Amino acid sequence: MLKKDTHGDETPYYSSSPHQARSCCTFVILAAVGQRCHVRSECLCEPRDGVRQFAAAIQNGASLPEVPSSFVNDALLVAAPKALPSIASALRWWHRFAVDVLNIDASSTLSPLYEDHVIMYTCIFRRSGTRKNYLSGLRFGCRVANVEFDWDTPRLHQAMRGVARRTLLLSKPRRRIPRDLPLSLVRHVRSEGDYEESCSHAFAFTFLFRVENECLPLEVGSPFDSEAHCQSLPFGRHSACWLESNELVVRLKTRKNKIRGATLRRACVCNGAPFSCEICPVLILSGMLAGKERGAAVFSA
Repeated sequence: MLKKDTHGDETPYYSSSPHQARSCCTFVILAAVGQRCHVRSECLCEPRDGVRQFAAAIQNGASLPEVPSSFVNDALLVAAPKALPSIASALRWWHRFAVDVLNIDASSTLSPLYEDHVIMYTCIFRRSGTRKNYLSGLRFGCRVANVEFDWDTPRLHQAMRGVARRTLLLSKPRRRIPRDLPLSLVRHVRSEGDYEESCSHAFAFTFLFRVENECLPLEVGSPFDSEAHCQSLPFGRHSACWLESNELVVRLKTRKNKIRGATLRRACVCNGAPFSCEICPVLILSGMLAGKERGAAVFSA
């Protein structure tokens, strides 16, 4: 596979030297994945026009292997089995594991040298789903880099089943956050005189937000920010929050690995219980949105 360098020349993703012909640097593939996350694929043309364009390019001096390289690169990234940010995370952590733990040269982390290295790598994950996703991302990176797959053997698959079974036996039972815990936190912060911070705690609990990059940057919105009126939020907007039919609606431009974001709804929970109104998102937001314009920050800090 070929990629454009800064000088416009065609260079291979992997080294052409005999010692590194089967490997490449993971960050080369990470750069391609990161670029594809922000760039749309090129529009495809009709077969007749495509043949004419190829013929014209060859008549102008272009060699045949160089003509379709950009289309091939883009097609491989579009066919990603998972979201590209998730694949980038899998490749990034494999690179760090290979360099820091296995002492492999940073320019030769793809593909893995031995299947035992991959087995050792997957043992650090507690969740079976995360293990499968990161292993799938590693396979995808090797396919894009066009390097060998001699590490992906039946022995590896059998070991993966054993690791998953062992992890299942050793896994801890899931524990839900008791409702009185966030309530106690909200009451404690309010007793300290910080009402806005207590509201952020209530929001994070109600929506299961990531506090730093999802809860605190929330912005005021309106029903015109819904998917029915606009396909995506305007450039530079982080989110939009508004009240609609006794519900709190929050639209995030991005949500974890969802590039297109998500729209979340929470109904009023003031059902007569003495503690419900203290963490009700509808009641909290109705007071915080007063006097704020569309696009303004919900929380001042």
